Amino acid sequence: MCILERFSSMPLCMKNAASIFVAHNHPSGFAVPSNDDKKLTRDIVKAGAIMGIPCLDHIIIGDGSYYSFQEDEQM
Repeated sequence: MCILERFSSMPLCMKNAASIFVAHNHPSGFAVPSNDDKKLTRDIVKAGAIMGIPCLDHIIIGDGSYYSFQEDEQM
């Protein structure tokens, strides 16, 4: 299953969102972005740009650690 299929921009538009912040956990405990995470981030950034709603960050939460695409300058 593709994570992007669960992401719907409709609520963002209906609520007049000013920005997007994405966060999820990795059950493995390792806060390292997968290729799917990287693609999801690119897709959300592109979709947000089309709608005029910038994606501020995508955070991956691990066991006692996290990864921030913004902090790692991957946005």
